[in-house]
Formats: sequence, C-alpha cells, structure tokens
Amino acid sequence: MPGAIPAALALLLAAEPAGAAPPAPRHPVEERLSRAAAELERDGRSDRAIVPLAELADLEDEVPDLARLVPPYARAAGDRAAPPEIRVLARWRLARLERSRGNLQRSAEQLRRIGFVTAWTVVGPFDDEGKRGFGTAFPPERSIALDAAQPGKVREVSWRALPPEAVVDGFVHLGAALRPTRETVAYALAVLESPREERVQLWFGASGASKVFVNGALALADPGYHPARLDQAGASVTLRRGPNRILVKLCHAEGRMGFVLRLADGRGEPRTLASVPVPPLPPAAAPGLPPVRLKGIVARLEERARALGRRAGPAARRAEAEARRDLAVALLERMSADLQERRARAEARRAAELAPGWIEAQLLAARLEDDASRRRAFLESALAADPREPRALAALAGEELARDRGHEAVRLLDRAVEVAPGWVAARITRAQALDRAGLEARAAREAAEVARDFPTDPRAVETGALWARRLGRLEEAAWLLRKALALRHDDGPARAVLAQLLLDRGDVEGAVALEAEALGLDPSDVDLRLRIADILAANGRAAEAEEAYGAALRIAPEEAEAWERRGRSRLAAGREAEALPDLRTALELRPQSPALKELVRSLEPERERFEKPWLLDGPALARGGRAPEAGEDALVLAERKVTRVFRSGLSSTFRHVVVRAATQRGADALRRQTVAFEPSRQEVRVIRARVIKPDGTTVETHEEGERSSSEPWYRLYYDTRVRILSFPALAAGDALEVAWRVDDVAAENLLSDYFGDLTPVEEEFRKATFEYVVLVPEGRRLHANDVPGVERTTRALPDGVVEHRWTARGVPRIVPEPRMPGFGEVARLVHVSTYADWGQVARFYWDLVRDQLRPNDEVRGTAERIAREVLGERAAAARAGGGRRDPETERALVRAVYDFVVTQTRYVGLEFGIHGYKPY
Repeated sequence: MPGAIPAALALLLAAEPAGAAPPAPRHPVEERLSRAAAELERDGRSDRAIVPLAELADLEDEVPDLARLVPPYARAAGDRAAPPEIRVLARWRLARLERSRGNLQRSAEQLRRIGFVTAWTVVGPFDDEGKRGFGTAFPPERSIALDAAQPGKVREVSWRALPPEAVVDGFVHLGAALRPTRETVAYALAVLESPREERVQLWFGASGASKVFVNGALALADPGYHPARLDQAGASVTLRRGPNRILVKLCHAEGRMGFVLRLADGRGEPRTLASVPVPPLPPAAAPGLPPVRLKGIVARLEERARALGRRAGPAARRAEAEARRDLAVALLERMSADLQERRARAEARRAAELAPGWIEAQLLAARLEDDASRRRAFLESALAADPREPRALAALAGEELARDRGHEAVRLLDRAVEVAPGWVAARITRAQALDRAGLEARAAREAAEVARDFPTDPRAVETGALWARRLGRLEEAAWLLRKALALRHDDGPARAVLAQLLLDRGDVEGAVALEAEALGLDPSDVDLRLRIADILAANGRAAEAEEAYGAALRIAPEEAEAWERRGRSRLAAGREAEALPDLRTALELRPQSPALKELVRSLEPERERFEKPWLLDGPALARGGRAPEAGEDALVLAERKVTRVFRSGLSSTFRHVVVRAATQRGADALRRQTVAFEPSRQEVRVIRARVIKPDGTTVETHEEGERSSSEPWYRLYYDTRVRILSFPALAAGDALEVAWRVDDVAAENLLSDYFGDLTPVEEEFRKATFEYVVLVPEGRRLHANDVPGVERTTRALPDGVVEHRWTARGVPRIVPEPRMPGFGEVARLVHVSTYADWGQVARFYWDLVRDQLRPNDEVRGTAERIAREVLGERAAAARAGGGRRDPETERALVRAVYDFVVTQTRYVGLEFGIHGYKPY
C-alpha cells in the first residue's frame, strides 16, 4: 500500500527508541592509539609493556602523522625504571620511526645507543638440507682458519669481511652477501676489544636455528627455525681483557637471512665495544665463568600465564585469557618459537576460548588463524560481542574477497564505513571490493574521494595515485606519489611506481635519484643496486653503471645475476672483450641457465659444447658392415649416454643412438622416438635427427611435436611431457641416427646435492656397443653396482672432472613374453648414486620429513581430547587395571582415532616435485 514502510526499515526503526541520538562514530585507529598509549603509561615498567609497544608498531601504517608515536616510544626508551629489554625495543622502534619520517641521522643515533655488533667476517654457505646443519660441526666450528678454502654447499668457500652495507638497522644481512641462501649454514665472526674482564649480557635473534660461541664456549643454542627479531635469546657471558671472539652459526631455511646481536652490561644497559679487524686472528681468550642462559620477556610471560591458569573461577578465566593474549602478542613480536609450533596462534586461540566476549582476543585469534572456518568463527564472535565493531566487519569483508565474493564484501564494508567514516582502511578496502565486484567506475570514484578526504594519510594518497595511474592520469599519479613519499619516506611500493613513471616519460635523473634514496634506506639491497645500474647503462651513463654494478658485486660476489647483467651491459656497449669474462663467471655460478649458455656460445663459437667430444659418427657406423641377425627386426649399432653432474646435483644428459632397421616391422617400431622431460625443470634440445639410407645418403627431415604424459586428474598441478620425433622416411634397411640433450634448468636440486640414475643395458633390440659415461666433479664420490658383463673404468679429466665409464659389446636383446615382468626386473641395470648405502638415504629422508611428522599443539590437543573421551567411558576399568589400559581400551582408542581421521580429514594426494617425497 502507498506509504508502507519496508519490513527491514521497520525493524531498524523499532530497534532505536524514537528521538534517540544516533550512535557516535567510531575511529578504530584513534581508539587503539589511545588505549596503547594508556597501557604503555600504566604498564611501561613491567614485562607487559611489550604488548602496547607491539600495538603501536601495528599502528605505524595507519597513523597519518608518525610524530604522534614519537612521545610514547621516547618515554619508554628513556624510562630507567622500565625493563632493559623494553627500553631497547622502544628505542629500536623509535629509530625505525625516524627513518620512516626521513630523519636518517636521528635514526642512526638511536641505533648507536643499542649496542649492536656490526663488524663481521663471514664464511659460507654450507649445506642445511633437511635442517641437519644444526647438529653438524662444519670446519669453522672446529677450527677458524681465515686463509683456508673449505668445501661449501655448492663450491669452495672462504672467510671474507662482510661489507658494512650489509648491516641495516643492526640486522646483519648475510643473505645480501652469500649465495645460495636457501637451506644453508653460514658462520660469522666478530672480535671485540674489552678494556677489562667483565660479565656482559649477550642478546641475540636469528633467522633460523643458531649457536653462539664466546671465546670457544657455547653461550646460546636455539634449534628453532623462525624469522630474526630482537632479543629472541640471551646469555650472560664473560669477556676477558683484550680481544674476544664471538662466533655465530646460523642455519637458515628461507626468507631474509641474517641475525641481530647486541651486548649489554650486567644491569642490561647497552654496551658498545670496539671491533678488532681480522686477519690476523687473535688467540682465543682463556675460558672464564661458564655462560648462563638469561630468561627473557617471553619466558617470564609464559610463567605468568601458567600461574594464572592454575586458578579457578570466572575472574580467573578472564585473567588467564588476558595473560594468554599478552603471551601471544609477545610471541608474535619476538618470533622466538619455531614457526612449525605456531605458539602464538595456540595462545591466541586459548585466550579467545577463555573469553568469548572479549573482542580484542577474538580479533587477535582471527588474525593468527590459518583455518578459514575458525577464523570466521572468531570474527563472528567479535561481532556478536559488538555488532558495530568496524575491524571485525572489515576482516569479514576480507574473507569474502578471498572467496571472490566482491558484492558481499562491499555490503560489509558499507557497514564498517557507516560505523567509522573516518577510518581510511575501510574506505580503501571498499574501493578494492568495488573493483573486484566489477564496479570499476564506483571503485575509481571511491579511491579519488579517499585521497581527497584524507590528504595527509599516506595510504589514502597512494590509493588515489594508483587509480590515477590506472586511468591514465599520469601527472596526477606522479604528484600523489611524491606526496605519499613526503608522508612516508620509506614507502617502497610508492617509490618504485613513481620511479617507473619517471622512466616512462624520460626523466632518468629523477628516477635514479629516487632509487638512490631507497638505497640509502637499505644499502644491502643488491637487486636495487642492479636495477639502478641497468637504468644508467641503458641511458648511456656507462661509468656510473660500472660503479653501481661493482658495488653490487662487492656485496655479493657470487651473485650470478650481477655478473650476467654487467656482462650484458658491457656487450650492449660494444665492449665484448670485457663482457665475456663476466658472462663466463655468471655461467660458472649458474651453469644451468639456458639463455646464458646460448649467449656465451654465440660469443665463443669455438667453445666446445659439452656433447661435442661424445658425438658418434653415424654414417661411419652405418657403413661398418654390422647387420642384424636372422629373425631380428633391428640392431642398435651404437648407444652412448653421457651425463655431466654438477656440484648441486643437477645434471645435463646427452644420448646418441644409431640403429639399423632390418624389417618393415623394425622400421615401424623405430619411426617414432620419444624424450620424456619436466618442462618446469628441464630443457630438451635435439642435436641430430636423420635417416641414413643404404647408399649413404641422409634424409634430415623429421617431424617434431609434444604431448603431456601426465594423467588428466593431476595435470592441473603438475605436468610431465614427451618430445616426439617422427621419421616418415624410415624404411627397412635404413639406419636411424638420433641424438638429444636434456638439461636441468631449475634453480636448485629437489633432493639437495644428491644425484642418482638407472640406465638399462639390455632392451628390446640387440646392441653392438653400449656406453654409459658419468662425469662428476673431482672429490665427489660416485657409487655403482657391479654389472656382470659390463666393464667399468675411471679416469681423471682436465678441469677437475672425473670420468666413470661403463662399456659392453654384443648386448643381447630381451625377447618380450606375455605377462612377463617389466624390463626393470629382468634387464641388467647400471645404478649410480652419490649415496653409499641405505643409512645415508635414511638420514636424508628423516631430515626431509621430520618437521611434517612432528605433532604440533593442534595434533597433540586433538589426540588428548580423543583419549579423554575414550578413557572417560572406561574410567572404572582403567582404575581396576591399576592405570594400565586393557586391550579393549586400546582398541577403542585406535577406533576413535581412526573414526576422527576418516570423517574429519579432507585431502588431495598429489605426488609431484619434492612432494613425491615430502608430505605437506
């Protein structure tokens, strides 16, 4: 009927009393900032101060004016009554804040007052495949010989001084200087001069498992793999008067590789000591008092949470929830636990379960949760506690965006913006959601309005800039990006986009100046140095480009990309004589690069290809008079397989076959040859493919194609392919000559530096000659089985290569029979491996899978819950058995676990790549 009120609007009006004032707008950033500052003021002299400090750090990206964070950081850093760890953390945050504001000198001054050790000599990398490096004492751990080369992960390594550019904000960035950085071990040595014998505190944080030795004594050992953070572990150690050695061992898996190490006096005040240059290496100091492990903030907060967990009652539950939440924040800040354990997530879950109505606990649990269903449940609990909580609405919108449900996300963000119209994050996310929902015009308008309404918020300004660029308004985009950089001097994405805009319009000077500013923020960034060098080289500024390339190589002398890019730059400038040594060095460091190999070959056509010495003379073999015997369809005149193994375990394999077809059936069988390979990790190149007619003429034409050999149900995830060579001209009496090469081109070997291969001696046709050759680096042992009737020889070749050769003549064919076993069961096989025995295989496999087999808190908790449910039903029987479980109880436990697994676990089994061996 006319004038009727829609039902939804009627409900909304009924919820608000007539004449009631609308709810006050919310501002999550202001609320959090006010709460964190008040908590820091209240708890700044306790361990709990780490929680508001972490909250302030989270707000750095959302507070428009960073100057508002300076006072709380400065007060905490200067409060002599606060715990020393709190003061150091606040000062470090203050240093990074000043850097974001562009005050680099103030930032450096704050860092100098923390007591970081910044002068190091380093060696590595060594191998940490399967995380076995922590328990392995590599040569630097046994004896420090600064002038001796040592066998490393992929090549010999030596000690060298770490360039000062590789130390940023106290972080010793080993990943900038060493190659490779994944699954590696590195050592770093510092020698410090102490004016007297003294007891000091050593605080350390590393990007993986680590050990720290002081004057030869083990001071710290942390087997956990985690990112590097301040003060993850501490020890009280004795420094002798004079020079003292500090040796760091870092076992790194992936990510940013490095550590932070600082010293403090007995009261925890930062202690700065002069570094002694090495070499020469001073003698180790005599041992003093043994090191003592220090209890850090995380350990003390753990004790507090455990103590509160022993109390009972509603008030105790809330107190424990607060303690668990504080512990989760501290664990997230310090990152001191192994990432596999997910300690912070477990503590946040526990806090949320203890206090379901506490919004902060629910939001933190959702933030740390990786299970989508649980994450949503925590967010819905937060909304149930307060339906106007904008952070929960925005987070739920993020969940909808992850499911590509843009319209649902927009509706949630509309509510968040209505509740908190001044919250920039919700407005920016709404622009993204509108775009994902296909409403590009509305998204562009929203982005423009955000930039207009919040002109001093760097995120709002940057969002407006990115949309202006997308719409082709490049001058506006450049102006907004400059403004964003004025608000946040260390905004890397904005700087990169602006630099590209300047390059696009020919402002090379402006682009280089921008990138140079970024280099001042992080001088360890080798990729950025190479980018600057490439820009200079491409614009005719060769001398400046050379200096930039040289600076990158001084930091990372084993970075193949740096050598290649300088070589290509010199080549483009017509300086071929200077380019060639660079490109050769790059190829030595990255021998599997197909493009680089072809480039070097084009410059050195006389340079012998790997396969050239091993090529067979097909026409001569065809003329040689060998003929198939009566009843044979074909005879292999010669087969040669040559595999060159690199130190990494990757390889290149060349195979050459000359075979004569005796009958039409033999010709039909030989007409199609296949080469299997993995396109993501291997490259195939056909060297020869021709038919040799009885009169000696050759037919070079053939057809070539590819097809997938993977099953359709897993081809989406993984694909193996077959290169097919077809020879329509092949007829009875002809000889077929085919040779190909398969190169591993992956960046690294799936199975560390392992190499293994199986090569059949017999196949379906008789072989006049069979040869299998494996070329390995000198010092690399190769193990093989004894094959009856096959001769094995070994000899040393130039350039540090050892040849292993297996030869057989007159190899009989295998005659197929119905339902016979496969050729792998009946043929003689040459089996080569860099592993000597099954013990080595077992050790490798255990290192590979032990993290997957280690139960985490969730698995342990689930197992305990199932056990409680089963044993609770049989409590009387358990008591009667004196605590021992009877067979029926054991069966019930097994049945309950089995039922849980088959009804509550969903999985897809896809065994490809490393996951053919290592489970997810």
